[in-house]
This record gives sequence, C-alpha cells and structure tokens, in this order.
Amino acid sequence: MSKCTVFKRFARSNRGTVAIIFALSCFALIGFVGLSIDVGSWVKKRSDLVSAADFGSLAGTRALVEAILRKDDDNAETIAQTTALNYVAENGGAAATPQVTVSTIRPYGVRVTLNEDGKQYFSQAVGQSAPDIGVVSHAVANRVADACVVALDPAAAPGIRFGLSGEVVANGCAIWSNAEPASSMDGQGSGRVSSDTNCAVGGAAATSGLDISPKVRPNCLKVRDPFADCASIHNGSACCRLVSPAAVNVRDRTLRSFPVPD
Repeated sequence: MSKCTVFKRFARSNRGTVAIIFALSCFALIGFVGLSIDVGSWVKKRSDLVSAADFGSLAGTRALVEAILRKDDDNAETIAQTTALNYVAENGGAAATPQVTVSTIRPYGVRVTLNEDGKQYFSQAVGQSAPDIGVVSHAVANRVADACVVALDPAAAPGIRFGLSGEVVANGCAIWSNAEPASSMDGQGSGRVSSDTNCAVGGAAATSGLDISPKVRPNCLKVRDPFADCASIHNGSACCRLVSPAAVNVRDRTLRSFPVPD
C-alpha cells in the first residue's frame, strides 16, 4: 500500500476525532480553571488587606486621640503612624506596601492605604498579568457630648453603679466610666438612666428592669480628669476644692444634670 493511499484514508477517517478535540480543549479548560483559582486568591487577598487596613486606621485613630488627651501633641502623629503600621502587620498586611496619613487637627483621623501585587499560579498561561491590589481605610474620631458624670479610677469595679428606682437624666451631656473591668458600668433596679451618650472603657451590665438609654457603649476611650489642671489655673479657689470621684454610686434618687457652658 502506497504512502499516498494511507494519507487519503487517514484524511477521510472520522475515528479519533473526539479524542483530538478533547485534547485540544483541555489546554483552554485548564487555563480557565487556573485563572479562576488565581482570581479567587486575589479576591481573598483584597479582603485580607481591607481587614488589615481597617485594623490599622481604627487603632491608629484611637492612639492619636489618646495621645492628644495626654497632651502629647508633639508625638501624637508618630504614635498614631506606628500603631497603625503595627496593627496592619499583625492582621494580614505585613507583605503590603503601606501609606499612613494622620490628621492632627479636627476631625482627628488616620488614613491607611495598602498596595500589594497579586500572586500568580496559573493565570499567566492564558496571558493574564498579576493585578496591583489596593485598598484604603479612613477612620475619624467623632466628638461626643461632654461628660457631666465621670468615674476616673481605671481599676474600679464597677466605675459607675446605678441601683435606683428613680431616674438620672443628663441633658446634653454624657455619662462616662474610665474603669477597665468588665463591670465598668453596672445597672440594677427599676429606674431610668438617660443621657446623650453612655460610655464605658470596659464592659457594661444591666439587670432587673433598669432602663438605660442609649445603650452603654463598651471599649470607649478614657476621658481626662476635668479637674487635673484646676490647681494651677484657679490657685485653690472653690472650683479647685471639688474632687472628681474615683467611682460613682447612684441610689434611689432623681438627679438631673446639665453641661456647664464654656
């Protein structure tokens, strides 16, 4: 049988066609599967960077405000930047290129930008280049009403305890506990507590039928002692003889408090 006859028979034969088409299709199929794997990894990386940037901006803003409250204005920006970068690195952003911008004037805040090249495993085979994954998180410290009831001792348990059948109404101001334990602010009884903001550095608990409005916010920043500079400013006047309480106990009475005008 001549070579020409063999080639003619091969050209006319349909046997094995499906196998050839499948083999050729496998390259494209494998390429798209690989691309989907890489795209999934890029989406996961972006989610991780968003979380890391959020951790950094929130922690940096908190550190910034705490430094300003300590009157450490000269170091506040550096403290905020360092804190933000540490939190970014500890929460999945160590490989990213960070940029931290701090606002030391109102509104105080920290902006964290993270960029990282996406890793490629299979997508390069289909001509897809690695993307630059970038995220931005911006946290701002909003001002709340000035505190008119304050517990200053960070170790008090609780810092503020309400055990009453009457009411405490703090119009236009906040009730604040610097106490760090889980029982930073504790409420018992059947009375009512109302203010613009109820805030506790530690945790808060309310039992019985006590109505606290709005709900106590935990994990707040500490407030400064409002009388810390009183002696140097008023030189022993009546104002300076007021003592800020380490802890506050309110029982069976009606108390209405108003902010003191500036």
